[in-house]
Amino acid sequence: MSDNDHTTQARKARALAEVGRALASSRESPQVFDLLLEQACTVLGAPQGMLIVVGTDERIRMIASRGLRSRAREVLPRHDRDGIAMTCITERRTLWSADVLNDPAISLSPTSRSFIEAEGYHAALAVPLLVDAGVLGAQLICRGEVGEFSADEITTGEAFATLAALALEHRRFGAAEAARLRQDEALVEVERELLAELSAERLLPLMLERAGILVGARGTIYVVDGGRSSLRPAWSTSGQNTVGMEFGEGVAGVCAETRRGVLVPDYPRWPNAHARHVARGVRTVIGEPVLSRGELLGVITMNRMGPDARPFEVKDLAVLQRFARQAAFALRNATLFGQAEQRRRAAQELARLARTLSDRLDPQALGAEIVQSFHSLFPELSCTLRLLRPDGALVVAASTDFEPGHVQVPGTGLTARVLAEGHAVWSPNRLEDPGLVYDEELRRRVEDMQLRAGLVVPLRTDRGVLGVLQISAHDAREFSLHEAELAQAYGDQAALTIERARVFGSLRESEAR
Repeated sequence: MSDNDHTTQARKARALAEVGRALASSRESPQVFDLLLEQACTVLGAPQGMLIVVGTDERIRMIASRGLRSRAREVLPRHDRDGIAMTCITERRTLWSADVLNDPAISLSPTSRSFIEAEGYHAALAVPLLVDAGVLGAQLICRGEVGEFSADEITTGEAFATLAALALEHRRFGAAEAARLRQDEALVEVERELLAELSAERLLPLMLERAGILVGARGTIYVVDGGRSSLRPAWSTSGQNTVGMEFGEGVAGVCAETRRGVLVPDYPRWPNAHARHVARGVRTVIGEPVLSRGELLGVITMNRMGPDARPFEVKDLAVLQRFARQAAFALRNATLFGQAEQRRRAAQELARLARTLSDRLDPQALGAEIVQSFHSLFPELSCTLRLLRPDGALVVAASTDFEPGHVQVPGTGLTARVLAEGHAVWSPNRLEDPGLVYDEELRRRVEDMQLRAGLVVPLRTDRGVLGVLQISAHDAREFSLHEAELAQAYGDQAALTIERARVFGSLRESEAR
């Protein structure tokens, strides 16, 4: 090897070492890329060069350049084989040309040809920037004169391109790590916020707002309903009316059925996509079940809309999964707190009711007081008190829906099951419950008032059942054991009060006679 060759090799080694040190010292990425391109062009005797990358939006960006007169092509759409650089990216292999403008193997659009002519280069060496994840971009080295690149020059160019790919990966991982740290900090802050909120009514919109910020989307929270096999929307920020769905139906239903997260990058092409969601412009969806101690509480779904919506990625689903774990804990706390608060208010109301009714002997006044007190615990539900007649019919004593004196014939509705079994009974949708019997008049009244879900408790005394206390919801829904226990406590108190009033009424009649 001649002295000139030794000098060239030493210069190349020093240049690569300097770039390697800059990369290892975590110097700012733009400085590393500028240094790398400067050293590569110097070693290869090329006055011009550029580093270009392919963005996630499939657009080409120039991140470093040397000796160029124009930067008009800093951002441009990707064309797979327009020019030597795009061809090397597409084919993922090193390419060179002694004269790009007159090389039949290189396709050039009019725009690309004009750019090359304006820059004044002919020979070009293009090396793809390859990593495990794929091709990130290309390194382009350009010379003004026509001429070939030697095997040693190609190897040198590939060595610099390898360092450029490492620098890009370093930047990408650094950005990903920084984003992960920001997400961790945001999740910690969200956790504090959620756990501090003990009102379920305020917690649900807060959960969706924070989840939307974390993944950059809008969404809906569904809760388990309808005999534990369907979901109903509890809160939504999607800007449109949402409807309930069965397990296995849609993204939320699949999450509920499998109890696993669901990622749908291209919703319109998803086999289970709903036409109404596609028509609204939903483009990408993620969903995650909300689980607490193995129990499914609900599902969170997030979506992005519009033709330019960025598809959700695996990392977005991972963030939603972490958020769902926090949300489940917060929702469980809020539910337990709400139940404890409702029990406290129920105890106070029962004590007040007992004191208030101690001097009430008129059954009609008693019924109105009982329904009013009962309704204060379940303000969103309808309440009715019915008393049992000797013939088995049930007569309304007081109600938020039925007029006093309305008669329900024996053996109909949920009350028939309550009187037969002697304990609380509920149905998520009594109009579609095959185990219930209705006469024509009662079915018409229930349908007109849309009293779908119902919970009925017996008014029990030592001498038997006096009647029933019932609550109804306009939408199909499941009643909890907690609600049944509260309703039964009221029913027992109401039965004692009504029985006492009847005894006093009988004594007065005896005294009068």
